[in-house]
Amino acid sequence: PQCLVVKFSRIFLILYTLFCSALANNTFGCRDENNNVVDWLIAYKFPDGFSYGLAKPDQPNWYSTNGDLRYDGFLKYTFDQVFNDTNKDFVFGMYNDEVPDKVSKSDVWYGHMKGLLAFPDNDRGFWLIHSVPKLSMKPNQFVYPETSKEYAQHFFCVTLNYSSLETIADHLVISRPLIQSFQLPESIAELIPKLKDAFNHKPEKNASLFLSSSLNATESDLVLRLFTKSRKFHQDLYSDLVAPNLKVPLFAETWRHTASNLPSNCTTEYWVKNIEKLEWPKSMKVKFKSTQDHSKWTVSANEEGDKWTCFGDINRSESQFSRGGGTLCVMDPRIWELFRDIVVEVEGCPISIPWSKLSPSLSLN
Repeated sequence: PQCLVVKFSRIFLILYTLFCSALANNTFGCRDENNNVVDWLIAYKFPDGFSYGLAKPDQPNWYSTNGDLRYDGFLKYTFDQVFNDTNKDFVFGMYNDEVPDKVSKSDVWYGHMKGLLAFPDNDRGFWLIHSVPKLSMKPNQFVYPETSKEYAQHFFCVTLNYSSLETIADHLVISRPLIQSFQLPESIAELIPKLKDAFNHKPEKNASLFLSSSLNATESDLVLRLFTKSRKFHQDLYSDLVAPNLKVPLFAETWRHTASNLPSNCTTEYWVKNIEKLEWPKSMKVKFKSTQDHSKWTVSANEEGDKWTCFGDINRSESQFSRGGGTLCVMDPRIWELFRDIVVEVEGCPISIPWSKLSPSLSLN
């Protein structure tokens, strides 16, 4: 009888382990390179290829992988958990401003933003914000575009409590992303009608010009703050909204290949300076100029004060004044150090002040 008890105990332990493993794999969240759910994950695709650096909670320093973004790794796992799920009781939305042929380009009403979000009904989910044009343009299928080989790109994924979904919807009706594919159960649509409006590209009457909100991460101690602007905001997201409300000066890394690039803005206490060169830890053997980078992130410049890092959608360019979009900011010293340490060269202050920078900043406080 004693042997029988031991045998059944072992069987129970094996079944319990298998159950927990299956449960973990059926949970929506940010996925790492081993297909495990993590509280957050940051990746940086390097120029001229498909290799990338990673960081996550249990490995908060940059490290390289042998993965290829086109075929395997964290990104495919994160998309596949959504696209391969046959259940209809969860919500997801995949958006990208790279326009398919069926959408008119004459009226650019949609936001300059790219990402994927997914939440089971009344359960935790995730939000992935990235900078890759044409990523997974085929409905419900992960496809990493060959066209993104030349330039660097960023990825920021955070696992969130279900309560964050309504807050995200409040922001999406302002920024108005171009939804490429989505699923929205009626039960969730009834509770969060703004999400239905955003997914169906329905404009909101009397929508705010901008919005700032906190989001609730899951098990992590991340402090998250989301900033969003509409296409009618007509100012720089970072100089006129983010920096004055976080109350920190910022270094900004955004796309610098337009005729209307904004210079570093040193006209206020919380200035914003453009990054010109990045250099990773020597073990990774990576360095490149901002002109080789398509990512969009900012980091608080000073070691004193709050340590913010923001990942988002908008470039520092006058052409982006009339585009909706935003940035998700995280206050965490580990993440801040990742990005502050790779900044090795920034653009100085301009001698003259462009007319567009003479407008007052908007404060939310």
